Amino acid sequence: MSPKVRIALIALALASLAPGAAAVDPFAGGDDLAKIEAEERRLWDQAEEFDDIMRRSGQLYEDQAFVDYLQGIADRLYPELKGHVRIKMLKSPILNAFALPNGSVYVNQGLVSRFQNEAQLATVIGHEIAHFELRHGYRQRSLLKNTLLLRAVVQMLGVPSQVDIVFSSSMFGYSRELESEADELGYQHVAAAGYDVKETPKVFEHLIRETKTSEVRERIYLFSSHPKLQDRVDNYARLSKNAPDDGIRNTEEYLQRIGVIRLTNIQNELTMGRAKNVLLALCSPESLSDYPPEIHYYLGEAYRQRGAMGDDVSSEFAYMDAVRLAPNFAPSYRALGIIYLKDGAYADAEAQFAHYLELAPEAPDIAYVLHYLRLAREKQGKS
Repeated sequence: MSPKVRIALIALALASLAPGAAAVDPFAGGDDLAKIEAEERRLWDQAEEFDDIMRRSGQLYEDQAFVDYLQGIADRLYPELKGHVRIKMLKSPILNAFALPNGSVYVNQGLVSRFQNEAQLATVIGHEIAHFELRHGYRQRSLLKNTLLLRAVVQMLGVPSQVDIVFSSSMFGYSRELESEADELGYQHVAAAGYDVKETPKVFEHLIRETKTSEVRERIYLFSSHPKLQDRVDNYARLSKNAPDDGIRNTEEYLQRIGVIRLTNIQNELTMGRAKNVLLALCSPESLSDYPPEIHYYLGEAYRQRGAMGDDVSSEFAYMDAVRLAPNFAPSYRALGIIYLKDGAYADAEAQFAHYLELAPEAPDIAYVLHYLRLAREKQGKS
């Protein structure tokens, strides 16, 4: 059974569940965390096991300064849970975030890269921590317990030791009722922390745009099983309707902090063949201005990789912009050299390859570029 079919079956199974879940009181603060009973404690132990797997997987983003920045946002949103909620970032470009029943909150690099300011990121973090404070994992686990569905899901996933965590986290989404509760509580904390709540609907507007591409439609597991994205936009728009728009955004600091992360995420998406996602992220001059100037090279790579009508011209112009705006960034010259070589502009190709070798004399692909350079010279009758 393919992963896509498994995910579809799991989503279908979850959709068949009754919308309610066992009622429990939310955590009021750190003191409550020491009072959980044995069944919930077992769930926490499994979450700790999951955390350990993630630590050993090599998928955690390890820049401590940025992790501390994320943790600072969480502590500002939920000061009563400081020291009990731990924020982690995964290197994945997939747009996702989820909370575990033990207070571990994971956000993916891809999601962080899409936001324009700290207020938008705080919206997601606030929502996920709300799942923890409201004990949604335990409530959903109680609903699934002792059902034939759970046994079937275990067989489909093939990971029986982790099935409780999968369905007791927000990894695959909660019921509409629980998601709405998390929206309400998360919004309250975002507002209380002084963030600009007018930014909250924009989080899900980003995701609506992303779901228009086939790559995202296949892979956003978390958001595909949340209530409809437009409903989320409408919900946050309702909550923030009469709020002032003078709260904290921290746009400049945010963009400065995620500059390298954003660029790395674009590179990862291209490696995964997700050209449509890259083009969506870089679809306007305003979005391009949020990146270092060599981003134009990656824009050219995205056009080249997509290969739609007119993309050959668009990629060439993007590479030329990269040469103009980031003249010391070597890959742009190699890309232009290959275009000129294919077009029969051999003198131009020779000049581009020579410039590339001058800037990157120890590049790993130097043998290939030397071959292209010799070919360009031979076509001109040079030895």
